[in-house]
Amino acid sequence: MHETGVTYWPFDLATAPPAADPRGPEIDFLETAYNEGFAPFKLPVSDFGATSPCGRRGFLVVRGRDAWEVWLGDREEKVASVYVRGFAVAARCLLLWLRGGEFAQIQSEARDHVLVMPTTRRQQP
Repeated sequence: MHETGVTYWPFDLATAPPAADPRGPEIDFLETAYNEGFAPFKLPVSDFGATSPCGRRGFLVVRGRDAWEVWLGDREEKVASVYVRGFAVAARCLLLWLRGGEFAQIQSEARDHVLVMPTTRRQQP
């Protein structure tokens, strides 16, 4: 996934990119990831992401009203993604991945919040 317009945390909230509510779960995600040694960032529009020192990375990509794609990768390679309802759920999934969790753990964390997106539905047998 291409990262143009990346703004790494910490950044000045007075000049924050759009959709970075200083009291919301987005800032909680950025602070938590930063405090755990990851490199969290804000992308243009409403997307977020982070990388870990070991090369794991992920993106939180807005896919509709309160729908998020949790894109999980290792270095430049996509490993998997899951679509969930709610930013806080998406952020928990990404943090679990960055901490070294397996995809099965991410699926378990997201279980009650998984969305089937139209493009995903067509790919299933």
